Amino acid sequence: VTTCSTTSQATHFLSRQHFDIIVIETHIPQQDTYGFVQQVTSHLKIPVIMMSLDNRTCSVMDSISNGACSYWAKPLDENLFKNMWQHVVRQHLVQKESEAKGLKKLGREHLVQKESEAKGLKKRGRDDEVHVSKQP
Repeated sequence: VTTCSTTSQATHFLSRQHFDIIVIETHIPQQDTYGFVQQVTSHLKIPVIMMSLDNRTCSVMDSISNGACSYWAKPLDENLFKNMWQHVVRQHLVQKESEAKGLKKLGREHLVQKESEAKGLKKRGRDDEVHVSKQP
């Protein structure tokens, strides 16, 4: 567990170590927590859980729309931490599925390219044939 008091400090640690999940306070004075969450979830693909005393629907929706995988209202329940691993596993499965789709797509593109090349060879083979017409 690594604790940070600023998003820039967290960014520093993230550039040097691998983390499986991030739990961040939604309202940190003078910090752009939503920008930080967007950066982490889009570039590093790490699940982020945001937490706050503010349990209004708009705060929850802001957190989720900015990339958080979950929003925890304080005071926190001990069971939230016990089940936190589920977010890590879900993110891992999503990444594996995405990689598999990428490989399938590459495989299909490779097959299409090979088929096109084969058709091109056949076509060139026909085009290269010499037709000799009989002269009367």
